[in-house]
Amino acid sequence: EIQELMDYCSKKKNCINAVVIWRLDRISRNTTDYHGVLRPLFEHKGIKLLSATEANVDTIEGDLMRNIGMSFAEYERKVIGTRTIAGLRQKAEQGECPHKAPIGYKNISKEDGSKTVVVDEKTAFYVKQAFNLYDSGMYSLRSLTTKLYEDGFRTPKGNRVPKTSIEHILKNIFYTGVLKFEDRVYKTVIP
Repeated sequence: EIQELMDYCSKKKNCINAVVIWRLDRISRNTTDYHGVLRPLFEHKGIKLLSATEANVDTIEGDLMRNIGMSFAEYERKVIGTRTIAGLRQKAEQGECPHKAPIGYKNISKEDGSKTVVVDEKTAFYVKQAFNLYDSGMYSLRSLTTKLYEDGFRTPKGNRVPKTSIEHILKNIFYTGVLKFEDRVYKTVIP
């Protein structure tokens, strides 16, 4: 979106005096990006970055407040990331899948609002078939991909499942009853 905005500003050269953003942290929550890249790019084009909800004072104090605001935004982004990873780690420790379910399974919401992974009956057959056929030694990855496609294995959009996805299925330890998260292996509680 930033690139599109910059392209738009370049096409409208000398027609745009300012870009108004709800809050400055909506354009970036990274102080290096904001101060080292975005702000200089806009200034070079003669475009002011203004906030609809924050003071737009063009003084040393105004710069200080913008710097403090951007620092808090970056801090908040990092705290959210840390909490997210901690929550995903806790989920993995409990044997639950902390990310998108692999092919053959699907993510669902339970009545209490929590999420879990269950077998996806539409694709589980093909995953089992992939393991059985590949284990027979009669199929290369390419011929296995073709065979599964001929048997009806498709992407959600109805296309051929790529060879790389079949390879990922065959190498994914999740299908052995364990999952990997942050380079640690956890036993799953998923069927």
